[in-house]
Amino acid sequence: MGTLPPIQEANLGVPDSLFLMVLALVVFGPRRLPQIGRQIGKLMYEFRKASNDFKFQMEEELRTAEEADRRKREEEERQRKLALAATATSEAPQPGLEAHGTGSGQPGPLAAGAGAGGEFDGNCFQRRTLSLWDETRSPD
Repeated sequence: MGTLPPIQEANLGVPDSLFLMVLALVVFGPRRLPQIGRQIGKLMYEFRKASNDFKFQMEEELRTAEEADRRKREEEERQRKLALAATATSEAPQPGLEAHGTGSGQPGPLAAGAGAGGEFDGNCFQRRTLSLWDETRSPD
């Protein structure tokens, strides 16, 4: 088996184009040739329009799919951050316990409150801060 000859490109030069025009004129006649030219032009316009519409539709679908993927990634990232935040808050010590305490698990002085009997009334930190400020202020 020998090697095949290389495929040559089909070049359509001026002499070839003139030959095809004369052949079309002879086959279709001078009256039908303009009608055929208009029909070919309309077909080319419709084909170009359809191909552009198809191209636009494919690009729009691709853009929509990319947008959906981006939203999905953002939602997964947000869920992951929320899970990390929930994990971090569940592992953090609860405020008031052992913050100023003895280390035995008993509430410290700030957690116990400033009221009588050790109840927490919500204003103990504020009262303690104000009393310290009053003690450091010098009388005029």
